Amino acid sequence: MAKYRLNALKSWMEREGIELLVIEDCEERRNAALRYLCGHPSDALFFLHVSGASLLVPWDLPMAELMATADALVAYSSFERSPIKAIAGVARRFGVSQEGRVELPSSIPLPLYRELQQEAPEFEFLCRTDGAEQQLNELRAVKDATELEIYRRGAAITDEIIAALVKGFKEKLFETELDAALFIEAELRKAGGEGTGFETIVANPERSFGIHAFPSFSSGRLDLDGPTIIDFGVKLEGYTTDVTLTLLQGELKPEQERMAELVEEAYSQAEAALTPGATNATVALAVDEFFRSKGVSMPHSLGHAIGLEAHEKPTLKNREGESVKLEPGMILAVEPGLYHPDFGGVRKENDYLITDTGFEKLTDSGIFRI
Repeated sequence: MAKYRLNALKSWMEREGIELLVIEDCEERRNAALRYLCGHPSDALFFLHVSGASLLVPWDLPMAELMATADALVAYSSFERSPIKAIAGVARRFGVSQEGRVELPSSIPLPLYRELQQEAPEFEFLCRTDGAEQQLNELRAVKDATELEIYRRGAAITDEIIAALVKGFKEKLFETELDAALFIEAELRKAGGEGTGFETIVANPERSFGIHAFPSFSSGRLDLDGPTIIDFGVKLEGYTTDVTLTLLQGELKPEQERMAELVEEAYSQAEAALTPGATNATVALAVDEFFRSKGVSMPHSLGHAIGLEAHEKPTLKNREGESVKLEPGMILAVEPGLYHPDFGGVRKENDYLITDTGFEKLTDSGIFRI
């Protein structure tokens, strides 16, 4: 599948007159496209030449020898551990022509861009958001067969953990938020996961009013009446799931019951709108209008695409100028929620694969009464 991705980029480079494409991932500027294109997890410079040849300059050469699929590897130390020297050196190694166009990551800082121009004035360096970055976003939005297989395995692990969490709450196995968060971490690693896809959120009824509770989990008790929110993702071979379950415990206030009912209804509205050809804006608008008709509002977008990152494009939001058609192969996390400083929060989130005829629900999270 890596060759398919590289060939798609190569065709785009030919159309754009780009001789060399640079992808950089480092501590200051993370970029999941590195792993997408060559399998290496992080900390490297990846180069794709218009001929189709690829080269990786990794910080960790033994790791790259084990995981990367690039045609050639050159240790970062060969370029004095300088991204400027590495980009200039690889461009010359590939024989990029005088005034040849080299596409840089849009995240490269202006001072580094200027240093690069001084280091290699013979090349034309492009740094833009509507270039390779846009092409990669479009490629990554539609998952291929390899990615879908990983996602189905990741979703199965996620569902096992959801079931174990619900069972654990019913049996009073988790005394604190910390207990539940560490349980998730342990279980997913036992199942072969790389870790959580993002920082797990466990927020008891006193803290679930926050869209993203801060801190994400604490030593707070989990035996309180009201809604507890748990938001987590299982990272498997680089790809993360993203689910949220709300656990309703004890005696609920009427306002909390209403929040749960409205979120369930909004969720059904979202599912009904998830069809190929619909746009992210129309799906989001259906839920926004439903909440508005009930006199409440959701303070965040309806959801987002997922992949090698927890938040990818498209986002399910109703914003002018950001209309994107849903296509078969897209995987979306759908997460309607309502929050109140006095009554806590309720959110329900699952992952969906858009298909030719509708959708496939990959995970089975929900609102659970304990």
